[in-house]
Amino acid sequence: MRPVELLFAVASGLGAFLTFLIQPMAGKALLPAFGGAPAVWAVCLAFFQTALLAGYGYAHLGIAGAGPQKLAPVHLLLLLGVVPLLPLDISRLQAAVEAGGFPGRPEWALLFRLFRTLGLPCIVLAATAPLLQGWFLVARGDSSTDPYPLYSASNIGSFAALLAYPFVVEPAFSLAAQARWWSLGYLLFILSVFACMLAMAAASTRTMREVGRRCPEAEEHVRGEETEACRGWMWFIWSAVPASLLAGVTTHITTDVAPLPLFWVVPLAAYLLSFVIVFAPGVRQVSWPVFVGMPVAYAVLLPLLLQGGAASIPIQLVVHLSAFFITCLVFHGMLASTRPPAGRLTTFYLTLAAGGAAGGLFNGIAAPCLFSDIIEYSLMLVVAALLFPASRLRSEERTFPRAVFISAGLTIVYVLLHKIGAFGVAPSASRLFMPLASGFVMTVMALWQPSFWGVVFAVSIIGGAAPTLHDQTVILRERSFYGAFQVVETGRGRFHLLQHGNIHHGGQLREVGRRNVPLFYYSRESPVGKVFREMTIGRRAGRVAVVGLGTGGIAAYGRPWQRFVFYEIDPLIIRIAQNPDLFSFLRDTAARTLIVAGDARVNLAKAPDGAYDLIILDAYSSDAIPMHLLTCEAIDLYRRKLSPSGLLLFHISNRYLDLEPVLGAVAACKQLVAMTALHDPGDEEALHYESDVRYVFGSKWVLIASKKEHFGQLARDSAWRATKAGPSGLAWTDNFSSIWQAYRTP
Repeated sequence: MRPVELLFAVASGLGAFLTFLIQPMAGKALLPAFGGAPAVWAVCLAFFQTALLAGYGYAHLGIAGAGPQKLAPVHLLLLLGVVPLLPLDISRLQAAVEAGGFPGRPEWALLFRLFRTLGLPCIVLAATAPLLQGWFLVARGDSSTDPYPLYSASNIGSFAALLAYPFVVEPAFSLAAQARWWSLGYLLFILSVFACMLAMAAASTRTMREVGRRCPEAEEHVRGEETEACRGWMWFIWSAVPASLLAGVTTHITTDVAPLPLFWVVPLAAYLLSFVIVFAPGVRQVSWPVFVGMPVAYAVLLPLLLQGGAASIPIQLVVHLSAFFITCLVFHGMLASTRPPAGRLTTFYLTLAAGGAAGGLFNGIAAPCLFSDIIEYSLMLVVAALLFPASRLRSEERTFPRAVFISAGLTIVYVLLHKIGAFGVAPSASRLFMPLASGFVMTVMALWQPSFWGVVFAVSIIGGAAPTLHDQTVILRERSFYGAFQVVETGRGRFHLLQHGNIHHGGQLREVGRRNVPLFYYSRESPVGKVFREMTIGRRAGRVAVVGLGTGGIAAYGRPWQRFVFYEIDPLIIRIAQNPDLFSFLRDTAARTLIVAGDARVNLAKAPDGAYDLIILDAYSSDAIPMHLLTCEAIDLYRRKLSPSGLLLFHISNRYLDLEPVLGAVAACKQLVAMTALHDPGDEEALHYESDVRYVFGSKWVLIASKKEHFGQLARDSAWRATKAGPSGLAWTDNFSSIWQAYRTP
């Protein structure tokens, strides 16, 4: 690689690295204030894709109007204009949320706040990528120069940033330190851009007219009779579909498969890796195995989509992410193979950015308003299948031996999935026949009439979109910014359950006279039941604060002399809990109740000091946690709001995170005492089942007090033990917390 090529490649990679490093930084700052809602990342994606569109638009208009050489000093001034803003105060994003909440649709306010805080740096960084490629053409002065490998270099930088953040940056640095290091990287980036400008100035005698010819690697793929407008629309579609799928698959797997915090890094990394591959030097077009792989991957995905969450988490992740990655390779491969001449480089990138922004805005902004359930993922899979570029599979590549070989391979995959229980414990033949038969038909059609396999997939998805549930009736399905929820009637109408993806948020026995019985995580045998029995002695818990409303089940413990204040961030959950036709805990409780809408930490700060005798934090039964409720500063706030002998009770049941060492470290840091209780009702206890419906769940709780004697009789209860405290570095603060520290080891 020549020195000039290396210089421009390093500058392109560094700019992309900074752009994609600030994305998880912003997401980390915003996620806690929204309860870890996956929609936060969808809106962040929409923001960054829109900023990319704005940056590419500025680069396109600037080069078209003034030319790359005249635009260079203007762009350098814009880059320098960001310097007074350094170091970027990422914490302002969370402060904006805490300042007053978001009435109405929070996604719009969140998008606006992102633009106000990060808009200028992100737009300037985004614009630099196409500008560097334009300058590179001038610096080389060679009409045969292909600038597109620089696009691959920038995607390598993006990919590196996504891998570095969760594994290197977040565990080692606080948000403030991350912002300082990012600022240092930005200054180095300005120096690299200035060096590129000097290299271009050294070749100023050359003009862009020499490089307005087609790139040799794309030459053979852009010939034909199709018009420029037609190609532009195809570029838009080929970029919009994967961008929408990126947000869709991220929301799906973090809601219905594995609600792992920061797991959105994996789909985004796969998305960027596809760009790296298809725009790599020497790659002319995607080979036939990739094109055939798309219908085969969809054939494997189809039964998993229609069978719900029967498959294990690793199997679902592999299948969903494989189908997504292959789709990206196909559609991004079409972009790479039809890329225009170097003279229309900025037009090409502007169209790609427009498609990406459209896909991101559809998922992040439009879909929550249009759909009551998270169906945009399945919808976009159907669109991708129908838009499959069948013409790229030539007849000589669609041979009978290949069809037999691929069908045999699909058969083996189906058998293996059945053996490991991916289709359920005892799936009925009638439920499996349609998706499996459709999968075989799709595979055969892909090698016989590839234009029609997408129709088979679409019909199968539509036909199986509403599978029947045994003894369950969905009586409410609604969606908010914080998730898609449904209320299910089961047990022959005797139970109502509140569900969010695969997570249960409580339920109620609907029989008259038994509706005020606490169930699920809050049964009378559970740790929370024991805490209420202890706190009723001497009427210690007259004033109770509960963070997280759910169905309002904790209100079942209310006595006439008590006052329960519930803090809930999601307006939809409030409406569900207040509807007695769904859940009547709030209506039936003997205690006085009040619901405070908005972020719990912000609203608790407004309460008088010493206002509560017991504070229950029940925001952790979902696998996506609001980390800002677990920090040392949050504990200080709770202590101020408690009476001198008051107790803090944390519900920390979680499939993926072990929060006990975190709370233990925080308690030790604040010189508090903590106890932990793990309640396991046992699968064989008939007491916990009625009509095949389990109504008592296992749960884990941590109880914190300023002195051990405040625990009362609980200190002598064998169900409670001393909380395991992690090292002092595990005590999270508002400025530093790493979710990886809490992940459970296998």
